Amino acid sequence: MPRRALILGAGQIGRAAAAALVGAGWDVAVASRGGAPVDGACALRLDRGEPGALAAGLGDGADLLLDTVAYDETHADQLLACEGSIGHTVVVSTVSVCCDAAGRTLDEALTNGFPDVPERMTETQPTVAPGPATYSTRKAALERRLLDGAAHFPSSARPRSTGPGRGHRANGSSSSGCSTAGRASRSPTAPKAASTPARRRTSPRSSGPSPTGPARAS
Repeated sequence: MPRRALILGAGQIGRAAAAALVGAGWDVAVASRGGAPVDGACALRLDRGEPGALAAGLGDGADLLLDTVAYDETHADQLLACEGSIGHTVVVSTVSVCCDAAGRTLDEALTNGFPDVPERMTETQPTVAPGPATYSTRKAALERRLLDGAAHFPSSARPRSTGPGRGHRANGSSSSGCSTAGRASRSPTAPKAASTPARRRTSPRSSGPSPTGPARAS
């Protein structure tokens, strides 16, 4: 019996992941508010703002849930509420949650200059403080809520996404995965900057290996 994956969002990352999973023999459903068709996958119309919509989309459960559109703590709470029905959860965030040693982030890059961060960042890279102020701080809040609330011990990764449809490489997205192997080190919060940025996240139920890796999106 093929493993089942539910992908939230029919954008660049969602479509690429759907194609890869379908090619690997997975039963894939892609959910979006408009129910956009995706080759080889079942298209679902789902508005996560409606109470119970995510649980209804999951039905009897999924081996993998890839959330490419999670934005804030509300979305984190939705995922945590359904954690028992999901084998592995991958949540897309953005590298703009990261900042440099001076606390500079992409949020204020036009006024303070771009942050001086390494091309390859690890989980030890400082991040902005979570909060409701900006897209980035909301993404940071999303990550923190998932780290604090997941029943499984989380680990994280932050890959960069590029390819058709991306006009720049100024920022990207990352994913965080939960694994029963142990708890990953938490990124330190950097000195507070004028405003703040975002990243990606995951949490597993089953013992099998996760089929996807992280990829950063804006």
